[in-house]
Amino acid sequence: SGALTAGATYAFELTVSPSDTFNFESTALGSNVGSAIAEVTVTINAPPYGGGLTVSPESGEALTDFELTAPGWSDDDSDLPLTYSFGYSLGSTIQVLGSNSLADSLSVVFPAGELAISLVVSDAYGAWSTKSGAVSVSTPTLSADDFLLSVERAKDSVEGGTPEVAQRLLVALARLLGDAFGSS
Repeated sequence: SGALTAGATYAFELTVSPSDTFNFESTALGSNVGSAIAEVTVTINAPPYGGGLTVSPESGEALTDFELTAPGWSDDDSDLPLTYSFGYSLGSTIQVLGSNSLADSLSVVFPAGELAISLVVSDAYGAWSTKSGAVSVSTPTLSADDFLLSVERAKDSVEGGTPEVAQRLLVALARLLGDAFGSS
């Protein structure tokens, strides 16, 4: 109650009539003007709908490439483009991954833990919908070769123009090293 419903159409009408306490005058029509009526119809923007959130694989080890996708989202053509914001939380830590991007998928490396995955899909007028999921990420046994391969992957990501991927990979690697050596 007291709020307009998304997707609904409302008609507003204003009627103005002369009264004892208020008389309006029009120079074009003279001083004996009758009632005036104005009407406007407004459709309230509805948020994007019908889509989902997938995480692939559904579980894996830290340093694994996970793919987040937002398939099947729709909205009125006049509300496009849609933007996608992915994120995850691990305990009290919340990490935004790719905020308000036109891309409906994202490749990411997660730290070890039970993560809550979130997606916010917004339209051009700011209406939004959310989906959530989960992924289980275990701590791998990290050999010296695995460490060097991970650093090489980070280097390749920077050289390939995706430094944010390198940053996430290096953060996950640093957490693994911290866990292995007992620091936080």
